[in-house]
Amino acid sequence: MKSKKKNQEYKEDDQPSLIVSEPIGYYYAPTFFPAKTQNLSDMDILNVIKKGVSKKELDNTMLMMDFSLEDMAALLHISSRTFRRFTDDSFLNTEQSERIVELNKLYQYGVEVFGSLSKFRRWIDSEVIALGNKNPREFLDTSLGISILRTILGRIEYGVYS
Repeated sequence: MKSKKKNQEYKEDDQPSLIVSEPIGYYYAPTFFPAKTQNLSDMDILNVIKKGVSKKELDNTMLMMDFSLEDMAALLHISSRTFRRFTDDSFLNTEQSERIVELNKLYQYGVEVFGSLSKFRRWIDSEVIALGNKNPREFLDTSLGISILRTILGRIEYGVYS
């Protein structure tokens, strides 16, 4: 009679197989806010707006958006000459600060949707059918325009033809 062969035992991992692990990498969402304040509440953002955005934060936003001094002055509804007078220790007024915060939030969302800053910049500079074949850049100078762009980005994010 043949001896019975014992089945090999396999060890199971300590972790159950149905648990989702965190990804190794993550997307970078550009912003002028320091890294430690990425998860700001609405009240914190309101305080930033009321305190005023600094010239340094404004310069960081311009770099992220790849906008010239004249482009940014037009978005803030000020002359380029006034813009040049800002010193490194000066702060924008409430209306201008709010516009900068809105632009940063829009760009963060755009990077999330498109996966990279360069792809989002390409979209900002292209003609969009949902905007009547207009350039999204034309909508950045008003809060309503930025809201319209966020809506279109939401549609793109969920695969709705836009």
